Amino acid sequence: ADSFCTLLRFHRSSFVAMRSVVRRHGSAAARNACGALVSGALAGRTSSAPVAVTAVGSSGAVRAFGLGLHPFGTLTPLQGYCSPDIRCQPATEQTSGSTKRGVFAKRDLPYDRVLLRAPAVTYFVGDESVKDQCKEMTRWVLTKVASELDTQEKPFTEYVNHRIRNMMPGHSIVFTSEDDVIRFMMEIPKGMQIVKRQIFTTKDIHSLAMSIEMNRFAMNYDGRQGVALFPEASMFNHQCTPNVELTFHMNMNMEYVVEARVCQPVVKGDQLFVNYIPGNDLPITRLGMALRDRWGFECACAECKSRIMCATLFLFFFGMLPIMGPLWVWTMNRQKSAQKRAGFL
Repeated sequence: ADSFCTLLRFHRSSFVAMRSVVRRHGSAAARNACGALVSGALAGRTSSAPVAVTAVGSSGAVRAFGLGLHPFGTLTPLQGYCSPDIRCQPATEQTSGSTKRGVFAKRDLPYDRVLLRAPAVTYFVGDESVKDQCKEMTRWVLTKVASELDTQEKPFTEYVNHRIRNMMPGHSIVFTSEDDVIRFMMEIPKGMQIVKRQIFTTKDIHSLAMSIEMNRFAMNYDGRQGVALFPEASMFNHQCTPNVELTFHMNMNMEYVVEARVCQPVVKGDQLFVNYIPGNDLPITRLGMALRDRWGFECACAECKSRIMCATLFLFFFGMLPIMGPLWVWTMNRQKSAQKRAGFL
């Protein structure tokens, strides 16, 4: 049993290797031990809001082969499906702004191929402000981390370190001081133990809250507004003409699920993009302001560049009309005067 567990931990990052170990040590007890390690009981819901039926949460089983991954690599959610045909890797600044990472196709992808289908790590619906809703999601994440403090295996903590904390960092201030972070952690059961044991520093907690606020997805449930956290979907960069489309729905298990499908054929090696503001008809200036205020960048895709060029030519043409009109009249008068002197008129 000890040798089997040692092998199991060694191969924890690979499901295929795990399965081969089970087949090799094919007793029923070994299969049961493997199943206990592969699926962690991390079912839970977000904390209740002060108003009635405002908070609902997601639950899921952690799969060991999705843990311990570098942020650049295969996108493996806590629960659900992610295509092996895509991977997260460094991207050039010209294609992804300042994020320096993106999701790329490992092979040609046909139209309507499902790339990702996974429930939210957590979500919150209520009457609170977006900032407070994001704080509640941060509270839920840290509560799950605190629940693993006294356990030998810490799958959710590893997931937070290797996936959630590697999302695009935010620029909105969530906590105004270190005392605010301490007060926030004191409201969480065993929250201060996270700081005392240096699992996360106060700076890490503030950075985590800022990342969650930056990478939130807006949601609507039963006519009420909320926010959801999809770390894998957050790895896609923005483009106004995307090749991947995100759709969201609530399933029968009260899990808010995201699904990513190819909406244009993709060639191997191409970067995969989604539209952060789908279905918008904003003018180019307002679109740039919306992206800059929310995500801290301005789109530089081909469509936006062509719209900017057309807008520039339009403004130049109509801006020159007051000058070109009198200039044209003056030019015509000079031509007529020259023709008269030459005897043509």
